[in-house]
Amino acid sequence: AREGSMENYVGYLAKRPRAERGKQGHALWNGSDKEIDLNQVAREASEHNGNIWTFVLSLKREDAARLGYDHANTWRELVRGKSPEIAKAMGIPLEHFVWYGAFHNEGHHPHIHLMCYSKNPREGYLGRQNLMKLRSSFANEIFHDELYHIYEQKEEIRDELKNYFDRKLKQAMAMEYIDNPKAEALLWELSQKLKTAKHKKVYGRLEKENKILVDEIVKEISKDKKISQAYESWLGLKDDILSTYQNQERARKNLAEEPEFRNIKNMVLKSALILLEMNEVIVAEPEERNHEIVNPQESWEERTKKFHQIQAQKQFLLLMKHINHMIEEDYDRKKQQIHVDKKLMRKIMEKKEAHGQKM
Repeated sequence: AREGSMENYVGYLAKRPRAERGKQGHALWNGSDKEIDLNQVAREASEHNGNIWTFVLSLKREDAARLGYDHANTWRELVRGKSPEIAKAMGIPLEHFVWYGAFHNEGHHPHIHLMCYSKNPREGYLGRQNLMKLRSSFANEIFHDELYHIYEQKEEIRDELKNYFDRKLKQAMAMEYIDNPKAEALLWELSQKLKTAKHKKVYGRLEKENKILVDEIVKEISKDKKISQAYESWLGLKDDILSTYQNQERARKNLAEEPEFRNIKNMVLKSALILLEMNEVIVAEPEERNHEIVNPQESWEERTKKFHQIQAQKQFLLLMKHINHMIEEDYDRKKQQIHVDKKLMRKIMEKKEAHGQKM
C-alpha cells in the first residue's frame, strides 16, 4: 500500500530527524554494500506501477539497548538475513525482490521503516497469516537469547511434569476395574436394540435412541477410577506439556467429548454387537451355558438373567481393557513426540547459535 507520495516517503525515511545516517549522508540501506543513490530510489518508487509495502518494526528503548538494537547495523543485518523469508511470504521471487530500510533512533521507541516491492508490478501479496508469521519470526530472532533461556526453563518443567504424569499413569495401570452394573445393563440393552437396527456398525449412522445409549455407556466408562486417572494423565501430558510449544491453553474436555478418542463410541458399539452374537449362539445351543449355572435350584428365567449379566460383565470388562490400552498407547506416542520435538528444538537452537557466531 502507498502512503502518499512515494518520493516524499523515501525522503522521510532517509533524512528525517533522528534517522541514523551513513557515510552517504542519508539513512537508507539495503542488502548490498554498494552506494545507494537516494534520488534514483525515490524516482523508481514513484514510477512503480505495482504495490509497495511499508512496515515499521519498533522496540521499547530498554529492550533495544539491552539487545543491541539501538543502532542501524544490527537492524540491517537482521533484515538482510530475513529478506529471503520476507520475499517468500510475499510470493516474490528473490531475484525480483527490492527492499530498503532506515533506522530512526527515537527516544522511547527506536524503530526501522522497511519499504518492499517486486520489480515485476504484477507480483506480490501479503495475507494476514503470513504477516503474523513474519512478525513472530522477527520477534523470535530479536529476543533469541532470552527465548533460549525460557526454553531451557520450560524443558526442566516439561521433564518434571512428564515424570509426574508417568507416575499417575503407572498408578492407574495398577488399579482394579470397579464393577459397573449400570453400564453393563446399558450395554446389554444396546445389544438387544441392535437386533432390529438398520445401521449397527458405525456410531454416526445409529438411530437417535441407540446413540443416546452409547453416550450413556461412555459417560459411565469415564467415571471408572482406573480409566479416569489414565485419561487425566493423558490430558495432563497433552495440555500442560504440549501447550509449551503453542503457548496457549487447551480447553479440557471429558472423555465422552474428547475428539481424539471419538473411536470409543464405535468400540462400545462393537462390544454390544459381540454380546448380541454371543447371545444368539447361546439361544441356539442352550447347553453352551451349563458351565455358568451355579445354583440348579434357580428357575430357568433366573438362570438366563444371571447368565446374561455374566456375559455383559465379561464383555464390558474387555471393553474397559481395550479403552485403557488405547489411552496408554496414545500417551506413549505423545511422550515419544515430545522427546523428538525436544531434540529438534535443540538442533534449531544450536544452528541459530552457530549462525550468530558467524555474524
